[in-house]
Amino acid sequence: MFNFIPIGKNASSSLKQRFKSIKDISIVDLNHGNPKLSLPIRNIIFCYRDPIERYTSSWRSRYEMGWPRYYKKPWYKKEINLFSKFSKPEDYIQSMISKGEKFSPMFGHQTPQSEVLNHQNINDVKFIIDFNNINNSLSKMLGLLGIEDENKLNHLHSNNLKKEEIEGRTICPPDYKILSDSSILWLEEGYKEDYKLKDLMVKFNK
Repeated sequence: MFNFIPIGKNASSSLKQRFKSIKDISIVDLNHGNPKLSLPIRNIIFCYRDPIERYTSSWRSRYEMGWPRYYKKPWYKKEINLFSKFSKPEDYIQSMISKGEKFSPMFGHQTPQSEVLNHQNINDVKFIIDFNNINNSLSKMLGLLGIEDENKLNHLHSNNLKKEEIEGRTICPPDYKILSDSSILWLEEGYKEDYKLKDLMVKFNK
């Protein structure tokens, strides 16, 4: 039996739906507010996403109160304070840099992927799915681990989400992904353990 760890903003909702039909994969549920494994787990599968891409995606998700998947999930107290001052990650990060502050996740989905796994022994990881090449990566995983997919679902499809506009929705600025070099370096330092996972993900997907 393999254990899938659903890491936020890493296609986890779609992957959970995909894996429900596969008897050899068990889904481990995590607390959204503190998404970390509390006990050691063997035979781990998870999906890896570029940390900076994941960071900006989580910013937009919470700025727009989870729209469209979780709308309307109100801002928490610290988010009210954050978003009343900053609408884009770049401005927030530059503020942190100017004050000499180091990286700290503002929401559960910004928690480093290595911390979600609670620094599990790397030998317990049996496959890492590549978020940016997800269908090919899934096919490779099923073959490598000898997992039978009775429904023969060859491709992962995004959930059909209702995306109609909702009056009063807070909309993230269109340039929310744009980051300066210094902001990128600040994030890379904060996510340095995650980049070690990237190297392992590449090896699995060769």
